[in-house]
Amino acid sequence: MNLSPEAQVLAPILVLVVALWFTEALPLAVTALLGAVACVVAGVAPAKEVFRPFADPLIFLFIGSFLLAEAIRCHRLDRRLAYTVLAVPWVGERPDRILAAVACVSVLISAFISNTCTAAMMMAIVSGILAAVEESARDASRRPAPAFATGLFLCIAFAASIGGLATPIGTPTNLIGLGFIRNQLGVNVSFPAWCAISVPVVVVLSTITVFVLGRLFPAGVDRLDGVAEFVAAERARLGAWTVGQKSTALAFGITVLLWVLPGVLLVAVGPDHPVSVWLRNRLPEGVAALVGAILLFLLPGDRGADGRRPRAMVWHDARIDWDIVLLYGGGLALGELCFSTGWPRRSAAGSRAGFRRAPGPGTCSSPWPRRWRS
Repeated sequence: MNLSPEAQVLAPILVLVVALWFTEALPLAVTALLGAVACVVAGVAPAKEVFRPFADPLIFLFIGSFLLAEAIRCHRLDRRLAYTVLAVPWVGERPDRILAAVACVSVLISAFISNTCTAAMMMAIVSGILAAVEESARDASRRPAPAFATGLFLCIAFAASIGGLATPIGTPTNLIGLGFIRNQLGVNVSFPAWCAISVPVVVVLSTITVFVLGRLFPAGVDRLDGVAEFVAAERARLGAWTVGQKSTALAFGITVLLWVLPGVLLVAVGPDHPVSVWLRNRLPEGVAALVGAILLFLLPGDRGADGRRPRAMVWHDARIDWDIVLLYGGGLALGELCFSTGWPRRSAAGSRAGFRRAPGPGTCSSPWPRRWRS
């Protein structure tokens, strides 16, 4: 292959970075920064060009969604949702329906916050349910088979992973893929466009998961005594909605509205309508996420022990997964340098062509409907 001088320098750097990411000899974020710094020092590209992807709009979608997810966790909105679904009369104390409810809650929560946090929270809830069942069923014949607990815990693991597919912010890999599609194919996939494809897939996968786990790990009983009382007691312990929960729900609701509204208007009034054009240009997903995150620092929170009422979120509680942010920035930087330096490219002998940058949005041939490309 005919490589430019810059590509010849980039190649060993890229191999080193991939090896470090694979072995995790260094933290992933440190490796991402190391790769970017090495490219500048080795002369692959100027610092301004190398570090430009770290300010990509999707970076701020990461930041905004992380802040919203942290507020939901801190104000226990995830638990409120979980116990609300488990308290639905249709669920009752039927083992198969409880399994389906656990899957539904795990999918819904992991669609917006970390899969790991979702699994940890649901593990605690399911453990409490199983303990309540064990305590209530004094007759051994009324106790579920031990395998049923295994099925519930596996259901959490699978459903939390499946739920991450439902929305673009469900897991960082979704945003990384969207960034690559946008940069290399010139296609911008909107929030509704992603959900239109992913939600049916999530529903099918979740249904299969519940069906298979229900058959492989049956409870062996018709009812799980004590579940209804436990869920009712936990809901009562949560109490009425607090000011912080209302503020967080309002900020999250506004963010979701801003994510969905441009796609809805594209379908309703068309892509050339002034309102659609304004929203598309002024309120992309990253900006909408930051609007919701900023609202958390403006809306009131719960009153503290000293009588003061802080905001729904204060900065020292704002935990952001900077590892993911830097990992995405470093990976995108290396990816763009591969294309800008022409590596890989067609060799002089006419060997197989490598990747090349796709044409812009106006000329890109794409399977996506035109109204979803903005």
